[in-house]
Amino acid sequence: MTDQKLLQEFRSLEAGSMFISENFLTLQKDFGNQFIVVNDSSVLDSAESFQEILKKLEERKINHSEIIIQFIPKVGQIILY
Repeated sequence: MTDQKLLQEFRSLEAGSMFISENFLTLQKDFGNQFIVVNDSSVLDSAESFQEILKKLEERKINHSEIIIQFIPKVGQIILY
């Protein structure tokens, strides 16, 4: 992988991470208790289970290195890591 391609992937992941952080409350309302797939600054897909989201990614032939998969808790739910 070239340095340019690696830098592009990092920028895409950074944009996706910022999108999730900046829109978390809206994402909770729209996708609460689901996994979402984010690329840059858009939600590509969602599903209730991790296995289901992986199946959707495989069906759509989405490159895993260009996306973020994030669980979005429902409004009022607290998750401790």
